[in-house]
Amino acid sequence: MVGKCLVRATPKHALPQSAKLREANAAARIMACDSPSDSYRDSRVLVLLVVTRRYWFARHRDTIIPALVTIAAALVIGNLVRHGILTASRLGKNKDALAALQSATQIIILVLGGVFSYYRFFRGRIFISRADLTLTTGLVETPDATVHAVTLELKNLGTTTIWQPKPSVTVRVRRSAQMWEYVDPPVFEADDIIVVDSGETASFTTVFETAKTDSAVEISAQVRSMDNIVWRRLLVVANKKAAA
Repeated sequence: MVGKCLVRATPKHALPQSAKLREANAAARIMACDSPSDSYRDSRVLVLLVVTRRYWFARHRDTIIPALVTIAAALVIGNLVRHGILTASRLGKNKDALAALQSATQIIILVLGGVFSYYRFFRGRIFISRADLTLTTGLVETPDATVHAVTLELKNLGTTTIWQPKPSVTVRVRRSAQMWEYVDPPVFEADDIIVVDSGETASFTTVFETAKTDSAVEISAQVRSMDNIVWRRLLVVANKKAAA
């Protein structure tokens, strides 16, 4: 008996998903469709559960970590009180030692807070890839079609190297007053760009054709790095040269 596979479409109002989460969802759907047995369905649930939890933890990490530290400190103090190590009488007899301990604790907290703030500052401004993507186009009219040339320039504005930048372009043309249609996406010329060092600029070019009857062309370009960081640009141009 052949099992049926039902894939639920993602609603338009759903929250945006990371690339890893989308890949896990796609893999899980394929697994469920190809082998509808209970073992594979359990594997699908496990994959979705692990990836979803990692995605949720990454989004709420700044809140979870302080909360866990506070809970751990409360548990330590509770155990000390439970076993009679931390009592009011002992606190009264060791006021000087507690004052010294308090001062040392405050110094440690200030040092750790400074290190954490320093790390967060440089993580957001130095350790994260930053770049500027420029999209330029040109066209040539022929008797049969309009030829468009697209150039992408990725300039590394950060201090870290951008590894394996991969360009891609999506093209839509305006066929009539209220209709846009996608055309076959152009492929960028083969290149050997593996890294873009700080301050350097990498260029990517491609060419595609449109019908002369099209009135406008929408070009949506992006460059994705090995770290899954994406830079995007959108440009709408006329399908013919402007009158001189």
